[in-house]
Amino acid sequence: MIRRLLLIDFENISTFDLASLEADVDVVVFVGAEQKVPLALHDSAAKLGDRVIWVKMGGTGPNALDFHIACHLGRVLEISKKYACYVLSRDKGFDPLLKFLNRLGLACTRIENLAPLGIDLSPEDEASYRKAVDMLRKQLKPKRPKTRIGLIRMIASSYPKRPNALQVTAILARMQRQKLFSLREDDTVSYG
Repeated sequence: MIRRLLLIDFENISTFDLASLEADVDVVVFVGAEQKVPLALHDSAAKLGDRVIWVKMGGTGPNALDFHIACHLGRVLEISKKYACYVLSRDKGFDPLLKFLNRLGLACTRIENLAPLGIDLSPEDEASYRKAVDMLRKQLKPKRPKTRIGLIRMIASSYPKRPNALQVTAILARMQRQKLFSLREDDTVSYG
């Protein structure tokens, strides 16, 4: 299943509410070695159960927390490209790394608040979603994409201009939530 991964730079942004996140969002909060987490934030995060992981830095240094986030993104790239990753930070220094990871196939973006995680699809994405669903439904089952990459290409073709990786991943995740297909471990697709 396509999931969203939120990586939080707690040194950079320490005020947010995790309680409103949807069930397909996993969270890793990176906390500086000398930072204290407010009890109210910890309690609201506890409601998400094992979907939230806290990573406390073992030491201090310039950009120590940023390097941990970058390392974690690299691990996600190696383990599974089935995540859409969001880095919650005002630090624009992440942008070149995220652009590079997008070229390697991991959908990543930096956000400065949680609004993008609560908005399912933009109007442009909504139109492309409907077009992609129509394209899929009109194709005979033997002609439908057989792999996740094939499905991604079909979704990308539903846009008038080339979409970014997060737009395509959002549509792919929504199609999966709508049970239009299921994704197997070997990245092949089956249709109900």
